[in-house]
Amino acid sequence: MTYNNTTKFLLPAVYKDFAQLHKNGFLNAYLGDHNYFKATGEINHEDNLYLLFKPSTFSVEFNTFCKSLTEDPAYVGEYDLEANHVMFIFKFPSETYKMTIEAFKQGLYSEFGTNFISDLFPKFLSNKSGVKVISKRWQVLTRDQDRRKSLEIELDEKIDETSQLWDNTKPTEEIYNFDEESHAFNFW
Repeated sequence: MTYNNTTKFLLPAVYKDFAQLHKNGFLNAYLGDHNYFKATGEINHEDNLYLLFKPSTFSVEFNTFCKSLTEDPAYVGEYDLEANHVMFIFKFPSETYKMTIEAFKQGLYSEFGTNFISDLFPKFLSNKSGVKVISKRWQVLTRDQDRRKSLEIELDEKIDETSQLWDNTKPTEEIYNFDEESHAFNFW
């Protein structure tokens, strides 16, 4: 499974237990859903994250998980999609974090804010063997020089010190059911 940048960089602000999400059929997080906008006419997603699930079964365990999501203070709503997909909507927390969404849309990862980074992205993580390693996302968010050097080697070119160390965000990947017409009306 390839995760988009919303999942990699914004999801931890609304849900931190990634193993629990994965266990319950989590696919990706998004900044919006153009079909939802077309169906409802609601433009309520500017500060929301949309979490897409496709559970293997709609078991008691999954229903219990769903109930726990609906009890979260950041919970906004949910709706069913085709082919056993379910979308949950969560309000992006805290006014101080909301500037992060704008920086994210512009691909300015190093401008997420020190509170956002220190609260959600520790410098060290344990790998599958239990060995502590430096988090690649932390390196991106802090413009870590070691990350820059490794990218320079990988790309065989010099990277300016003011450059971001991750690909720009693309609306086509960060908005579910991306549609140019809807996008022009209410996103980015």
